[in-house]
Amino acid sequence: MLLLCTGTASAAEIMVGSGETYTTITMGVAAASSGDTITVGDGTYTENVDIYKNNIIIRSQNGSASTTVVANSASDEVFSVSGDNVTISGFNITGATSYRSGVYLYIGSSDCTISNNTITGNYYGIRARTDSNNTIITNNTISNSNGYGIEIEDSTGNTLTNNTMLLNYYNFGLYGSSVTDYLHDIDTSNLVDGKPIYYWLNISDATIPSNAGVVYAINCTNIIIQDAEISNEIYGIYFRNTTDSSIENVIISDCGDAVDFDYSSNNTITDSNFSMNGDGIDIYYSNNCTFTNITAIDSGDAAHFDNSNNSTLTDSNVSLSGDYGIYVEDSYYCTLTDNIAIDCDYSGIYVEDSYYCTLTDNIAFYADDEYGNIYLEDSYYCTLTGNNASYSDDYYGIYVYDSDNCTLTDNIALSNYDEGIYIDSSDNCTLTNNTAIDNDDTGIYLYYSDNCILSGNIASDQSDDEGIHIDSSNNCTLTDNTANGNYYSGIYVEDSYYCTLTGNDACYTDYEYGNIYLEDSYYCTLTGNNASYSDDYYGIYIDSSNNCTLTDNIALSNYDGNYSALLLQ
Repeated sequence: MLLLCTGTASAAEIMVGSGETYTTITMGVAAASSGDTITVGDGTYTENVDIYKNNIIIRSQNGSASTTVVANSASDEVFSVSGDNVTISGFNITGATSYRSGVYLYIGSSDCTISNNTITGNYYGIRARTDSNNTIITNNTISNSNGYGIEIEDSTGNTLTNNTMLLNYYNFGLYGSSVTDYLHDIDTSNLVDGKPIYYWLNISDATIPSNAGVVYAINCTNIIIQDAEISNEIYGIYFRNTTDSSIENVIISDCGDAVDFDYSSNNTITDSNFSMNGDGIDIYYSNNCTFTNITAIDSGDAAHFDNSNNSTLTDSNVSLSGDYGIYVEDSYYCTLTDNIAIDCDYSGIYVEDSYYCTLTDNIAFYADDEYGNIYLEDSYYCTLTGNNASYSDDYYGIYVYDSDNCTLTDNIALSNYDEGIYIDSSDNCTLTNNTAIDNDDTGIYLYYSDNCILSGNIASDQSDDEGIHIDSSNNCTLTDNTANGNYYSGIYVEDSYYCTLTGNDACYTDYEYGNIYLEDSYYCTLTGNNASYSDDYYGIYIDSSNNCTLTDNIALSNYDGNYSALLLQ
């Protein structure tokens, strides 16, 4: 008789250490099978351990105080996990300094446990990449990371308890592509620099305690955050699908983003300081948010609105930004009022692909970027009123590009490196009562911008160019403008048809083309203009411009050496 016996092999314990068969953890992993436990004796192990098998436990015999694993290569992970259901417990883990991790859960490594470790002196302490789901991270101390203490990316269902993160560049960071990537169990037993993490899911009508070390609010409503001081986090405060909530009197510094709203509308921030962060306020698809009396100095983008309509920023200081002071992108009907954006590396205020925005009484000085203090691009029907855009270090005071139907009223553009106000490829714009004085280039320049109206503007005393220059811009109307004391012409119309100049003052020009100069500009009408007291040449100079009409103009006391007051050529 033949007997067949079947069975399951028992899980084995594999000992690693001095005097054992396996003297490195890597050797133990190579020998292990699913279900085995690798127990590591006391000592220091210099290696980079790749754990590519499923269902194994790697633990120290006597805890992290007795068992240290040091990266053999600082440019590789100390522990790299690509298997599922792996446990790493009880080690002192260090040495992965070159953008690498103490413990790295590779893409798709799930159901793991990282516990009772001391993880110090790495770039990342613990890093869980895409689809590292249902992992337990508990009772770890992570410190002195050059990058992140714990970072979790595009994963779901993870549990964090009793972890201590301190003295890391960023203590804690969590990112996701969808809301499911934020569905984790993270309680206040987790500490960042001695303060609890508040990670709230599906909570309404509640107040975050002021001792918060970092705040995440996911799918929440009517959350209040007051009087907190937060630092050294990827996000100081992060909202996802959170609405009708408020932040007040909060100080956030040295974070990646001070405040980040994703898909979170109808929220407010008041009386808060978000200085010295990667970015100050960053909102994405978050409509109807209001920000008042914010200080966000020395950040990247101090305030960035992206696809966030009807957002408002008022009475805020966004100066010394490493990028833009205020950046409005793909966001309609936004309002910026009484803000200060001084000495930003790029524009003080940049509005891009954003229609019907209103900028009122803002101050934007000393921009270093080529687009100047206030820059509008592909932003139609915007209104700029009472803004001061002066002293640009490199280019324009106000630059409006490819933005039709904009209205500029009572703005000031003084002493800019290039043009005071530059309207480029923007039709049907109206400029009224603006002041552009003492700029290095033209005071007000229209370029390829048809059907524009300039009325009551002052464009005087430009140090090296014209007061008003209309270039390749047809059907423009200039009425009651003052353009005196400019180096070149007070008003220069070039390659522009059917323009009308009425009641303008253009006097005291220093250079050869005189006070009002038309060149290659047909069918223009000049009525009631004062073009007197040219210091060197003509009052009105018409050059290669057919079918023009001049009526009731004044040209007095212009330089009369060998030149006429009025020259038709």
